Amino acid sequence: MFDTYNCDVSTQDLTKVFKIPVSDITLGKNPNAEHCLFQLKSFGEGYEDEGTYLNFGPSFSTKNQNKKVIIESLKEKAEMPNRKMFAGRDILLADAGDCYMMIQSGHGRVLLLNENYERLFTISYGNSASVQGRTEEQHKLVTEKVKDLANYLVTKNKK
Repeated sequence: MFDTYNCDVSTQDLTKVFKIPVSDITLGKNPNAEHCLFQLKSFGEGYEDEGTYLNFGPSFSTKNQNKKVIIESLKEKAEMPNRKMFAGRDILLADAGDCYMMIQSGHGRVLLLNENYERLFTISYGNSASVQGRTEEQHKLVTEKVKDLANYLVTKNKK
């Protein structure tokens, strides 16, 4: 799925997923074709009013490591009262059903994991403290929008 990836997401795609005006999305300078970089307004002022940096692409991992993280996270979630994991983490099956989304809202990222692939896919949007002027409400909203982006990417790149 994401073992080979070239950034194929446009500002128009993000407009649809994040439901924000195209004027609130800027394409960042991207030194690596495998990684997408955008700047988003609407989710905090950011450093020098640049907004939120949204960075995503594949990261090194192994099939065994991905499987281990999935198994341990699902076990932890099952053992937690009310199914709430530690530090705002959660693990969900993606809508397409072939990989898991590990939400790490405290760190401001979502990981896409599949035990059949050597790599994982990371979507980073910054934690509350790293984006100046981001309110708790904005952080919750951007976390939900990044989950939508994760589902969009999984569906778009499903083999």
